[in-house]
Amino acid sequence: MSEKTPAEYEAELRGSVKSGAHTKEAIGVGLGALSGAGLGAAGGPVGAIVGAVAGGVAGALASLALEASDAREAAHEEQLDEEIGVTSGALGIASVKQPAQRGAYSSAATGAGTATESDDSESAEGPIPPSV
Repeated sequence: MSEKTPAEYEAELRGSVKSGAHTKEAIGVGLGALSGAGLGAAGGPVGAIVGAVAGGVAGALASLALEASDAREAAHEEQLDEEIGVTSGALGIASVKQPAQRGAYSSAATGAGTATESDDSESAEGPIPPSV
């Protein structure tokens, strides 16, 4: 059995996401119709039918809006991953647009500028109160 290439894995994953979207749509329609029928039942059998239809339409529209939002978010995440080098294998490599370093690192950035016991400065909490 041959191993799948990364492109084949990605295509398989995208296919499962699309089929999952149809399942979410069906759930949205079903839940909308059920809640619409429940609310419409106060108006009798005709109200239940009208409520079920209206609830199904509302559920379908809501699930489509959520699906579009998920697609926009996924596209944005993919763009960010490309920018920082997650997908291209260049994670952590400085970009060409990054300005060159000027001078040396500060002593605080290297950890050399920390306070010592001989330092007369107080801690952030203040002095220790006297014990009673």
